Amino acid sequence: SSCWRCINGVVYYKACLDHSNVDVIMSFDVRSEKFGVIPLPMNYTAYGMLIPYEGRLAYVYNNACGITLCILEDAEKHEWTYKPFFARINLYYPSLETYFHLDGITPAGEFIYVPWQVPLNPFYILYYDPKRNSYREIEFADEEFRLSNGLGNGVYSLHLCADHIENLMSL
Repeated sequence: SSCWRCINGVVYYKACLDHSNVDVIMSFDVRSEKFGVIPLPMNYTAYGMLIPYEGRLAYVYNNACGITLCILEDAEKHEWTYKPFFARINLYYPSLETYFHLDGITPAGEFIYVPWQVPLNPFYILYYDPKRNSYREIEFADEEFRLSNGLGNGVYSLHLCADHIENLMSL
């Protein structure tokens, strides 16, 4: 989920403080059972998402120039560092008549963009590599893939689990 993350035994999630209507990040340290309040980075957008980045919490969002990655350096001091990536990822593809949105990150650090709605055929997932400042498209054009994964013939929203590993071991 983009609303919460668990990194090094600390659960982070977005919240809104009722008394001030201000969005914040809440932290809960599982070992000490203590809560903390962390202000969101400056110039944040509500369309951003929490991600793990190089073992730390980060908040990533798209803007007019590309992608901004805000990395939490010190939760107690509320210190963020900012890494802009001048990525030219087209979030609207007229030929596909679909918009893409950031939906996750791979364990290798690639940002994953998925269509807001999965068209009939084909559909694409975009991977942006900030270290190389390059992206790649993965095309899913096979009707057998759609049918075997429950996509049928309709138009659906798509959400992914980038680092999901299925375990078939019996408990």
